[in-house]
Amino acid sequence: MREPIKKGLDNYLSEMRKASKQDIPKVRKRFADWYRTLPIEDQAQMRPFWQDVKESAKAAIEEINASLAELKSLKEAKLVVGNSEYSLDEWITISDYSRRHNLKASRVQNWITRGVIPPDKVVVVPQLNSLKLVKDEVYKLA
Repeated sequence: MREPIKKGLDNYLSEMRKASKQDIPKVRKRFADWYRTLPIEDQAQMRPFWQDVKESAKAAIEEINASLAELKSLKEAKLVVGNSEYSLDEWITISDYSRRHNLKASRVQNWITRGVIPPDKVVVVPQLNSLKLVKDEVYKLA
């Protein structure tokens, strides 16, 4: 690739990396204007560069999509107790509930005992040493 073309591409990439969101269209326009001034032979020399850019972008998009799918599957984790399923982003341990809502764990346990947190909002998992899960909602004293 000729040196002026390589320099033009390097300048474009450098400007795009530094550009703010508002400046990106201006950088693209300057590059497009410069590109249109090149002879067809020089434009043809740039095709492998654009192919590499496209392949890199496709690979990055595939990696992002795979990461999003993995995050979604983690978010959708469920616990099955008896015949019921509980989403683990809605049902949390007493200690997690107390941290999230800035309460002492003993207060949350007291609320469970006194019925402030209704029985249908508490799940006991016997297979996990009687671990208690609480539906992640705000509960108030009546």
